[in-house]
Formats: sequence, C-alpha cells, structure tokens
Amino acid sequence: MPQIRIPEPNETESKKITPEDFADILQDDLEQEFKERIVRLNLQYRNLSEAEWEEREKWIQNLIDSPKTDASGEHRLSVWEKGWGSNLRALKDNQDNPLVPGYFEKQQDYAAWRGRLVKPLTSNFSYQILGLNVRWILQKYARPARAIYEFGCGTGHHLIQAREINPSANLYGLDWAEASQGIIEEMSQRGILPGAQGKRFDFFNPDYGVVLERESMVYTIAALEQVGTKHDKFIDYLLKNKPEICCHIEPIPESLNLENPLDRWSDTYYKKRNYLSGFLTSLRELEKKGSIKIEKVRRTYVGNFFEGYTLIVWRPVVD
Repeated sequence: MPQIRIPEPNETESKKITPEDFADILQDDLEQEFKERIVRLNLQYRNLSEAEWEEREKWIQNLIDSPKTDASGEHRLSVWEKGWGSNLRALKDNQDNPLVPGYFEKQQDYAAWRGRLVKPLTSNFSYQILGLNVRWILQKYARPARAIYEFGCGTGHHLIQAREINPSANLYGLDWAEASQGIIEEMSQRGILPGAQGKRFDFFNPDYGVVLERESMVYTIAALEQVGTKHDKFIDYLLKNKPEICCHIEPIPESLNLENPLDRWSDTYYKKRNYLSGFLTSLRELEKKGSIKIEKVRRTYVGNFFEGYTLIVWRPVVD
C-alpha cells in the first residue's frame, strides 16, 4: 500500500482556508462578496499526526476492500429514493438542516484538501467548501441565464444559491428519484425556492421530452458520478438541446495525479464504486471534432475522505 509522507510535528498546527486558496485553485479573480463569505465561514483544519495517518491508511484500505462498498449504477434507484425521502420527511417536520445529504453528515471526521487528508476543525467542512465551489460557478455563469437546470439535484440545496444569484431565471431541479421532486415542490410552496419546478430525469435513459429553454445553464454536482462509463446518452442529450453553458463538479479520474497517494486511493475508490469514468476524455474528443468548446478544467482539491470534485465547464458549438 502506498505510504503518505508523515507531516512534521509543527505542521499539525491549525490552518485557515483563505480567499487566496480559492483564487489559486480556480485561477480566477474572486468577487468581493465571495471573498467575504470565505472569511465569514472561518473554515479551519489541521494536518494529521503520525498516529492519525497510520489509522487512516488502515481505514481507507478496509473501506476499499469491504464488500459493503458497492458499485453505483441503475440498480441503486431505491437507495436514492430512500435517502431523499428521509430529507423530504425532515423538511416537512421542520428539522434542522433538512436538505444536507446524509453522506455529508456521516463523514465529518476527516476531509481531503489540496492533495492530502486533513482534520477539520470546523463543522461541515467539506460541505461548506463544496458549496463555495458551487457558488463560484453560479456567480460566474448563471447570472445571464434565462433558465437554470440542475441535473441530479437530490435535495435541491444547491438550487437555493442559484435562486439567490439569479432571482429571475426559470429554475428546474431534475432527478431520477421521485422524492427529489417532492422536496422541490415543498420548497416552492414554502417560498424557499419560489417558482422552482422539479422534474424526473434519468441519466441512463434521458427523456428528450424535457426540452431545455434558450439561453440556459446546466450543471451537475456529484450526480453524474453514478453513471460510471454510461455518460454518452446524457452528453448526446445536451448536444441536441444546446444549453448556453454546462458546468460539472464531479469525480474525474483523468484529473488525478497518481504519484500522489491520496489520488491513487481516490482512483481505486472510484473504480470500486464504478464512478464516472471517461467523461472528460469524451468531452475532449468532441472538442477535437469541433462539437464543443471546453472553457475550464480545474480540480477543487476537496472531498469527504477522497478527492471528490473536479470542475469542468464547456459549451456546445452552435452551427
């Protein structure tokens, strides 16, 4: 098993995520509101001690080897119905944080950040950083959109930021689980997501009856990861509908550096879970053919316990 370099004792002091971290990762100038939000969140962490590194090595290997770590795919619809159904009940019962997916609440002890595992000192560390990345793509690309579509929206928690950033766009949350549409409807009725519509959509069998409006933005957040290698149908659907811009924050194995131990573990975990594979390669092939233009590919360097999210931004080429 690959060995991670053990931090020196003075490296385990508390650290804070800064606007400069995000500017460096995204290679972009940040809006003042975005910078202030990062400072306000006060996201703190520390590197791991030698004993913690050793414990996590064993934990990661056991997780990868466990038969309970099963593959994603079409057969898991009932799992997502159950998960989003739990969030729907929590929303109707007015529980605290009803829209946070359960997998974030279960995985707060450690996090991936900038190529290594760290110990979060702030609650909801990975969830908050992911939310910042989502906010950046929405600030960058959603404001001109007449319609915004989140495919694989789950609880719709990212759509709340979309509505805040673009109050006038038609807002759609699409997911294959019917419980997700129930959440969108409940939020729309309560005024949490005014005017938002929930629609059923299956990545494995795209419904071409769902026609995208003109000047639309499409995005996915850790949703396409569930399709493994079966992403061509969704790409074809997008090419036929020609949204103005497509943004994805997904696990992308092509972006990993396999000389880094955490990245090697991430790659192994992706394969065990049958996560998204070949998606970026397919987009690059389409760009060579002149069908699309890729605007950005950047790693976000964050995840729960593996490197979880790479940002891809592309546009269909209009004939």
